[in-house]
Amino acid sequence: MIGARSSIRLVAIALWLAAIAPCSPGAPDSSISQSELAGRIGTRAAPLVIDVRSRAEFDSGHIPGAVHIPHTELPGRLRELGAGSEREIVIYCEQGNRSVLAAGALRRGGFSTVLHLEGDWSAWRASGLPCEGC
Repeated sequence: MIGARSSIRLVAIALWLAAIAPCSPGAPDSSISQSELAGRIGTRAAPLVIDVRSRAEFDSGHIPGAVHIPHTELPGRLRELGAGSEREIVIYCEQGNRSVLAAGALRRGGFSTVLHLEGDWSAWRASGLPCEGC
């Protein structure tokens, strides 16, 4: 049986985690599915798609129309993107780790709508969706 002191401590921790989770500076606003992004590429509703992988990874294949900005360079290149823009941005890397870092940089730069591509590049490639440089 958990004592009163332990219960209070657990409740406090749970409340703290709940309070910080939605505000995580690295978390994207939400995600976008592979099929939704594929359907929007080349349309007026197309978001700005940023590939945050390395140059070699990008050159070996990427989503059509994607802009290449490695996650390590993104904080210094926000001005190129129109920092503070309301434009919807989709970010992806190989499997998601670098996308979280990129989302944080974009948020700190004032971008309001940052979406993460579900499954990242590995899922896009596996699904057989259009690819440039493949």
